[in-house]
Amino acid sequence: MRFQVSDIKLLHLLLRGIQTLKPTLKSLSIFLVYCKNMRDQDLRVFSSYIGKFTQLEAFEFSFDSPPVFSDKELLNLAAVISKLKSLRTLCLNFGGCPVVNTISRFFASLQKLQNLSDLSLNFSNCDLFQAVNHTTESITAGLMITKTLPIQKLTLHLSTLYHSSDDLSLSRILPQFISLKSLSLYFTKDMSSMPPRNQDLVVLLACLKEIPHLSLLTLSLENFTQVSAIVGNVGETLKFLTGLAQLKLNISGLNCSDSDMMNLCSGLEGLTLLKSLEMGLGWIRHITEKGVDALAKTLKKLVQVKSLSLNLNGNKFVTNEGFSNFLSSIKSLKKLAHLDLNFSLCLQLSYESIEELAEALETFNCLQSISLDFLGFPRLGTGRDIFQTLFEVLKKKQTIQDVKLTLCDVNFFGVYPPEVLKFKQRKNFSLD
Repeated sequence: MRFQVSDIKLLHLLLRGIQTLKPTLKSLSIFLVYCKNMRDQDLRVFSSYIGKFTQLEAFEFSFDSPPVFSDKELLNLAAVISKLKSLRTLCLNFGGCPVVNTISRFFASLQKLQNLSDLSLNFSNCDLFQAVNHTTESITAGLMITKTLPIQKLTLHLSTLYHSSDDLSLSRILPQFISLKSLSLYFTKDMSSMPPRNQDLVVLLACLKEIPHLSLLTLSLENFTQVSAIVGNVGETLKFLTGLAQLKLNISGLNCSDSDMMNLCSGLEGLTLLKSLEMGLGWIRHITEKGVDALAKTLKKLVQVKSLSLNLNGNKFVTNEGFSNFLSSIKSLKKLAHLDLNFSLCLQLSYESIEELAEALETFNCLQSISLDFLGFPRLGTGRDIFQTLFEVLKKKQTIQDVKLTLCDVNFFGVYPPEVLKFKQRKNFSLD
């Protein structure tokens, strides 16, 4: 059960009603919006309601604005959560709440959740640069406490990163989660925090090699323009993570040279067990057709991939030839069931690329879902509708049941051509 509310009193009424009608609730997700005026008393009442859902297996609590809570009430919430013995999934978004002085004690309470296997924490708006330099009460100290739990999936949203030589650095703690199979690290750009330094990221990447059973990895560094020369280090790390089945890598907006891309590709080539690949490469600078060609050739070797997502929006290095190389590689992925391509604002592409894409789609026999984004695509005069051939092919591919198209065609003017209207009858079709 999921709620998004902006009135704390309304939330209390909802929780009271749910408790009466469904006391055995298994999953509860609450997202508070615009609740800056929420105070200790509100959190105390909220905690008392949560404590009555004793059979919860999944709990998510998030707020988008930083309320002012006392240490006492934050620790009381932790104590309440710690009594939910059936809890397996816990997601907490602190929304900028100043938790520096309480975080280790907060996690000390969570240590009682002996069935917890999925932990997600969002500190992206908190004053983490201060927090991670605090040697006794910090997020890393808190994680140190929870390392004994059977956590298999760990998700962290951070604004910055600080490497310490002591035992409380994140790079030293992560390998101690011996049950960890899935790790997601999201670095969110925050004007109030210092960006992660290159040397700290290098140390963090190196520690990933020491996590023995890692099969799912997410690393997002989107729009950190201050971060440079880190893409090649990602490639070096991937050479040691040959057991990965799923990889999500978002380096959009970073500085990346052709040599960096080649180092990344050398790491990708060794992921022979990879089933799902998601790459954000939008607005990357300092790369040429040489780097694009290296990536295309690498994709061709990942024959086990069933789900592929490529975001190359806004990149001037994507030409018709580069696009053709991508399609040639993707056609080699015979097991591909899910395809997501974002080439919005790639202004060097022309009508011929759409024609070639349509021809390539005819060769996919296992494709079940497809998402295509060509927002801002240039209109070149050919006398035909630029996407007509694409729609014709999609209509014939009966295996494709989920379709999402984001197009920019000056001939539409809000009125879809007949072939589009017919195709819209297909289940799960979305057109923007």
